[in-house]
Amino acid sequence: KGKCCVLKTSTRQTIFLPVPGLVEPEKLKPADLVGVNKDSYLILEALPAEFDSRVKAMEVDEKPTEQFNDVGGLESQIQELIEAIVLPMTHKE
Repeated sequence: KGKCCVLKTSTRQTIFLPVPGLVEPEKLKPADLVGVNKDSYLILEALPAEFDSRVKAMEVDEKPTEQFNDVGGLESQIQELIEAIVLPMTHKE
């Protein structure tokens, strides 16, 4: 009755975890969706059944501290980024 588990990743890899991670193994059942560390595959959290894993892959881990003014010599590239990314998010019309 060791506390271990077997994961199947989104890329169809099968991973054996002798130490599952932060979620108690008793709270997991086959076919549960879990969030894992991308390097160690340790289970970090149990996810709801309707969770879309593509969303988690795009989640921001931390807010950047750099500003556009911190980057020198790339004015045209910065303007392109602002027009393509920032403005559509801040001005939805």
